[in-house]
Amino acid sequence: MMPKISLSVAVYNSEDYLPKCIDSILNQTMNDFEVLLINDGSTDKSGKICDEYAAKDKRVKVIHQQNVGLSQVRNVALEHSTGEYIGFVDGDDWIAPTMLETLYTLCHEHDAPISMCPYLSVDEQGQPLNRPPDRKRIEFMSNKDALKRTYENKLTGYVLWNKLFKRSLFAGVNFPVQRDFQDAAVLYQLLHKAKKVIFIEEPLYFYLRRRSWVTQSQLAPAFSMKRLDVVPNYNETYAFMKGHYPELCDMITADFFTSLRTMLVDIIKENKTKEHQEAISQICQNISAIKKRLYRNTYVDTKHICFAHLLSRFPRLGIFFYSLKLKHRS
Repeated sequence: MMPKISLSVAVYNSEDYLPKCIDSILNQTMNDFEVLLINDGSTDKSGKICDEYAAKDKRVKVIHQQNVGLSQVRNVALEHSTGEYIGFVDGDDWIAPTMLETLYTLCHEHDAPISMCPYLSVDEQGQPLNRPPDRKRIEFMSNKDALKRTYENKLTGYVLWNKLFKRSLFAGVNFPVQRDFQDAAVLYQLLHKAKKVIFIEEPLYFYLRRRSWVTQSQLAPAFSMKRLDVVPNYNETYAFMKGHYPELCDMITADFFTSLRTMLVDIIKENKTKEHQEAISQICQNISAIKKRLYRNTYVDTKHICFAHLLSRFPRLGIFFYSLKLKHRS
């Protein structure tokens, strides 16, 4: 008999945090679930910890594989899961004792294929880094409303790990391999398939901000070419929305434009424009490609439209003026 829920845990070098993560899952108020611990080539003791839990609890299944990245971890989870619903957890996070029961009950009682909740960012002592909601309300949304509110950043973000999905929604949907921002690449497809989406304003997922991450975020951000993975995400999403929800296209384009501008800002802040010429070239080419979509876009102000026009025609001049603007702000 298949379990009600399959919970996939992405494990990679998280030996200091993994036991808390797994314990939070095994100590849920409902028991009808399986846990897939997918060890993605960890070089610390994470794999051993996974095996120890599997030996103690029959609900735990372990899959060891070479390091291939989160997208393939998600795909492996889809391949091996057997539950009616599926959820995702990262190996250094943890969940509230009632998370599975709450999200499953909402889906089951209201015949909804997706339920979701807010998450709390916490430090290594478990202290919240953002303010939790003051109330506990439940909202029922259509797929269109859920998509709109997601792209307005009024729901729970593009991540999957604070949501529960009917596993059948993933039929024909796979995570793009070797691409960052993989959750955003599939979430809109899943929301589109769901005729009803439920949101409960109760933080049940705890997202760990490791001390090393917080410290690094306070420094000049290190630019990576992987950030350009937003480009195929945007192109795929825009084409999909144009065919199904054309009224959301401007919002998606404005969000993409903001991502491109943020990349430029981070490169300039690093003072490494020479080292990142290829990235700058690709960013400017993509801004040029969407320039016409920005002209009548109500989500983009006039000064940024002018900046897009300048970058598309005279990239070096645009970078120069943007550098001066940032220096003046500082």
